[in-house]
Amino acid sequence: MLGFVSGCSTTTTPPQSARLQHAVTQQNGYSVKRATFQKLSATPQQDQNADYLRQLARRQQATAETAERKQQATTEAARLQQQRQAQAAAQAARLQQQQAADQAATQAARQKQQQAAADQAAQLKQQQQAAATAARLKQQQEAATQAARQKQQQ
Repeated sequence: MLGFVSGCSTTTTPPQSARLQHAVTQQNGYSVKRATFQKLSATPQQDQNADYLRQLARRQQATAETAERKQQATTEAARLQQQRQAQAAAQAARLQQQQAADQAATQAARQKQQQAAADQAAQLKQQQQAAATAARLKQQQEAATQAARQKQQQ
């Protein structure tokens, strides 16, 4: 709310009276109307009121500039926070992807190791069966040979 310095009567006219002057100038071939204000003589009270209003306008301008700086700082802080969150999310996604790849590699290595152990066990079993078969055949052959000798001796 604007007010006047105490002691000033309130009227509908502003504290400073000004006369609007129009000037027509030529600029690049176009007529341009320019308006200027010419200050008429003012009373000391009007000068005081004008000074007060200028100070008030400067304070309001400073307040508006401060609010704008605060808004810019808030916006920048929000942008930086969002950027940090996006970077953290990307890092978490990369870490999760790396962990999944590591788990898959570990699982594949475990399966390969288990398959190798199973193949080795199957090969050992096959060798044992072959050895058992060979031993049985040898035993049968020795028994047949011994039976043939006994038959020849009789």
